[in-house]
Amino acid sequence: GPEQRTTTSNSVPFTCTAGLFSSRNLNVNWLKDNNKYLAQAPQLESISKDVYYVTSKAWVSLAKQDIFSQITCEVTHADLDEPLKMTMNLSQVLLAGKPFISLKGPEQRTTTSNLVPFNCTAGPFSSQNLSLDWLKENNNYLASAPQLYISSDAHYVTSKARVSLTKEDIFSQITCEVTHADLDEPLKMTMNLSQVLLVIPTLEITTEPPEIHDHGHQRVNLTCHVNHFYPQNVELLWIKNNGKILTLEVPQATRNSDGTYSLNHTLQEDVTLNENTQFSCCVFQYDQNPLLINITLGAQVLHKGRGMRDYSNHLEGPLQRSSAGTSIQLKYSSSKLPTQHVTVTWLKNNHSHLQTQTNVFTSGNTYSVTSSVLVPLESDDILSSVLCRVEHKFSVIFQKVINLDQYLSGCTNA
Repeated sequence: GPEQRTTTSNSVPFTCTAGLFSSRNLNVNWLKDNNKYLAQAPQLESISKDVYYVTSKAWVSLAKQDIFSQITCEVTHADLDEPLKMTMNLSQVLLAGKPFISLKGPEQRTTTSNLVPFNCTAGPFSSQNLSLDWLKENNNYLASAPQLYISSDAHYVTSKARVSLTKEDIFSQITCEVTHADLDEPLKMTMNLSQVLLVIPTLEITTEPPEIHDHGHQRVNLTCHVNHFYPQNVELLWIKNNGKILTLEVPQATRNSDGTYSLNHTLQEDVTLNENTQFSCCVFQYDQNPLLINITLGAQVLHKGRGMRDYSNHLEGPLQRSSAGTSIQLKYSSSKLPTQHVTVTWLKNNHSHLQTQTNVFTSGNTYSVTSSVLVPLESDDILSSVLCRVEHKFSVIFQKVINLDQYLSGCTNA
């Protein structure tokens, strides 16, 4: 490395030399903290016939955080049983300056209920008599014990905090604060948890009464409701019969009072009266698996008044609110169904299957169905919902979303 220490923001040269090898077939790699680092092309020199050595140079731009970083040169060759390696601590060349503090979170956004790490680094200080505190919303937050390091009589500290994210953390902050006698006031750095938070939306498809057209066709309006997601960047597309992709301009998402976003997109399509047609609303959010919700429209569902019976649907929940940690029961019932081929699906937040019980029984010349579900309540269910979807012979005849905040004690409806 360089002969003299240097300050941050400067690029400093590191030179690696290795030999003696019997051929030119070798490889030189540079790594910074075990990650590959770009460097100049290696230079090969021959001392004599079939005796070679190699030289390579890497320029490293120093940052304050590099007090804990390392640079490594690695050489591989057929003459070697294992690669030649040499590592140097960047603290050996970094000139201590004024105390600094840095705070880093995860590189990728994380969904709620997951623990995410935050790393805080500060220094240099003249002694190890320092204090490091973590705060979430100005309240002390437990974290790992600070680790102290010494480099050329300068003291540095690092600490890690793991934060369990919730939907409410859109407006929350995490702060690292360091105090020391060298400082006139504590060093502080704050990070908005919204920078690392990913809230998965719930999906719902609703239909409007169709318009009757000639030649056995109807025009239907399908609306895909994408509710309570964060951040606002999502992509939406429609799929027809699992094949044809309908790409349309998606409207701007609107901000909700809880900081999340929602959007509604309406698709207008012609369907054939005597054929079942499936539409899917597909939502893409960052690197998550696509979210998908389907609805099947057919002659019985669309063409009321021409041979279709008027189904009777009823959905009910408890009359009183319940506290987190308990369960509530939701009930669905329907009558006047022409066949017993009925499926009732209950979904919490569009992806969690629940414990259900469904019964179908005859009632004269028709069939009736009852279905119930036990829904466990959690403290963060203020933004959760349960979807009840009923299909008769592969066509959706009833679909409704129930928001759980109306049943959770301690919550009030806006």
